[in-house]
Amino acid sequence: MNFTSFNFLIYFPFVTIAYWITPAKYRWMALLLANYFFYINVKPIFAIFLAGVTFSTYLFARMIDESKFEDKKRSYLIISIVLLLTPMFFFRYFTVLNQDILQLLKEMHIRWSLPEINQLFPVGLSFYTIMAIGYIVDVYNKKLKPEKKIR
Repeated sequence: MNFTSFNFLIYFPFVTIAYWITPAKYRWMALLLANYFFYINVKPIFAIFLAGVTFSTYLFARMIDESKFEDKKRSYLIISIVLLLTPMFFFRYFTVLNQDILQLLKEMHIRWSLPEINQLFPVGLSFYTIMAIGYIVDVYNKKLKPEKKIR
């Protein structure tokens, strides 16, 4: 689904109406479902990345909060940041690395076809990655308490 498509023209008012008619207590769930529906319609694999960011952020925030040892907390922080940045680096640099490797192999007269991705960058990937990292860092610095429920 593209922002300039007819489907989005229908989708957006539907989500807005669904949000406002949903009881306030469950509006977070309406938005979550709408976001996943949007990502699945763009490309289903993108929803997997979004779910990975959601679950890893939740898990590492809880692990950082519950850990008694500062060195473990720091390790969890570093691991979570690396995990969160991995999809962003993959989408940003895979095509460039792939082309460079293919060119190098071509110059060495080796024919080996690597899979080519004509990348469609997931909408908002940088935004929600940076927001997740900010949340993890705030939990680490004790500016925020981690969510106890995954919602």
